[in-house]
Amino acid sequence: MFVPADQQPSEEDILKVHRMYNILKADENYKRRATWLGPAPTRIACVEYIGHYPGAAPHGNAKTTREPYTRTDPSVLNAIKKASNTIKPREIYKQLKRKPTEDERPKNLRQVQNTKYHTHKRWRVEEGKQHQGGNNLGDNINQLHNAIHDHPFIQEIFYRKQHVPGIVLFTTQQIRDIRRFCCSSPPGEGTVLGVVKTFNLGLLHVTPTVFKHLGIVRPTTNTHPIFIGPTLIHGNSDRKTYSTFFNFIKQELEDAPKDPAIGSDEEMAIRIAAKSVFPTGSLISCSRHLKSNMILYLRDKVGVATRTRNNIVSAVLGPGGLTSSPTIAVFEDRLTNTQTTINDQAPAYLQHFTSRVLPILQQNLGTMLTRTEASHNWTNNNCESMNHILKMKIEWRPQAIPRLIDSIHEIVKGHYNDVERAIMGR
Repeated sequence: MFVPADQQPSEEDILKVHRMYNILKADENYKRRATWLGPAPTRIACVEYIGHYPGAAPHGNAKTTREPYTRTDPSVLNAIKKASNTIKPREIYKQLKRKPTEDERPKNLRQVQNTKYHTHKRWRVEEGKQHQGGNNLGDNINQLHNAIHDHPFIQEIFYRKQHVPGIVLFTTQQIRDIRRFCCSSPPGEGTVLGVVKTFNLGLLHVTPTVFKHLGIVRPTTNTHPIFIGPTLIHGNSDRKTYSTFFNFIKQELEDAPKDPAIGSDEEMAIRIAAKSVFPTGSLISCSRHLKSNMILYLRDKVGVATRTRNNIVSAVLGPGGLTSSPTIAVFEDRLTNTQTTINDQAPAYLQHFTSRVLPILQQNLGTMLTRTEASHNWTNNNCESMNHILKMKIEWRPQAIPRLIDSIHEIVKGHYNDVERAIMGR
């Protein structure tokens, strides 16, 4: 057994010196040494630097800014996470911006929104509320393949070379009501089948159809409620993709008395696909989108003054404009005046108007004269309202595709539960 010749000091009498060395990742010639006495952690340390500090650099993933990046203090992120369960991001941001020092504040509102999103996403996974697969498209599609034979809402998953898979969603109730209200109703009692693509719901785009349920009336507004119809989830937005979707609907509407009137914005892929699948149907475009696109083109492409833009838009979409024409003869008479106005005030716009806008106006007029369900200056506000309902359902946070499908299905079931309650007088 070893016995030291001199008595060794006790542990309490030994003062230890600790050192930690670091090299800056951005410049290996810039080094830091921290020295402290006694056990860690300690409130006092000597920190020494050698070399020339290169300055703060942009974040490695930054694409749109060259602002220097500094790491947010973990206490700030923890404060955001703690508050995110009960407070909205903008209010969290306002509260933290009142902190006395910059180190206690978040960088911007986007940082608060992102932190809340990822925090809630982790909570949903931990609580089993989010489907497995997350943001992996392949895993999402495989999960749908396993569910297609048992899920009442998933009707088809289709593929095409060089295309993302498309998913067709509908129930027999939806098809039955589209047949009743869009393809069979007597004159003056039909409804347009609206189609519009929406964004930011998940990994892929969502294109729902929308119609008015003419069988019931809301007592508070005395109007027919808006229902969601067959829905397409897709990655590609070309004519072939939409044609495949419309073909599935057409097959389900086999032997319907007439093709539906399809309403949309100016997206050509939807319009061309709808006309090819429903050749005896009618197309109508949203006058609100038409007006917005006209204003943008006149302002950004042609560069005319506000008064000139207003004159041209009024001649086309105003109370006495082209879109208010009751007959073809009146339309043609007003068209001559409109073209004269454009040629005098914005001649550079005449070619675009003739080739792009006029064919849509003529098609709208033909639909309004033959399909009474399509009113003058028709808008797809019903579609926009449904898109808002979809985003509210998912709380404005993108979802994995299986979960998104369940959310849309819940909206559909809620609609038909309301129908049953209305029939029962509740």
